[in-house]
Amino acid sequence: MQRPAPATADQLEAAHQRPTNLDAEKFAAFAVKAIESELPTPQGIKAAVDAGVNTIAQAGVANAELIKQAGSNAVSQIEWAARSKANVLASQIGLSSWQSAALIFAGFLLLVVGAMLANQQREAALAQARIETQAVREFTDWVKSQPEGKRLYERYYHR
Repeated sequence: MQRPAPATADQLEAAHQRPTNLDAEKFAAFAVKAIESELPTPQGIKAAVDAGVNTIAQAGVANAELIKQAGSNAVSQIEWAARSKANVLASQIGLSSWQSAALIFAGFLLLVVGAMLANQQREAALAQARIETQAVREFTDWVKSQPEGKRLYERYYHR
């Protein structure tokens, strides 16, 4: 196989002198097709939104279960503490000594600390749920602020 002869200087000059005509419609169609292939599809946006909703729902259920479990644990601990203190106090009549007063004070202090710990856990779970809810709101607002996202959002939620 023989190699073709290289281009001459005149041939290169002629190639540079030739006007280049660009068909704007063909170029625009090509550019739009290339851009559209990179845009998210309505199914993709819906899937992402559904996945976010499912994640938030799962987090809410998990947090609700943690709150319920913390409340049940606190009730059990308070019942146990109340029964054990009642047995000790039942053997004594009233507040006849400093030992019984100290025992009642310690029981009260235990109840207050237990309630504070249960409240802290509940507040932490609620704060996490609020953060996740706010993140979903911000994401939804962001999607609605995008031209394509707003159109898809309106079409999906306002049929």
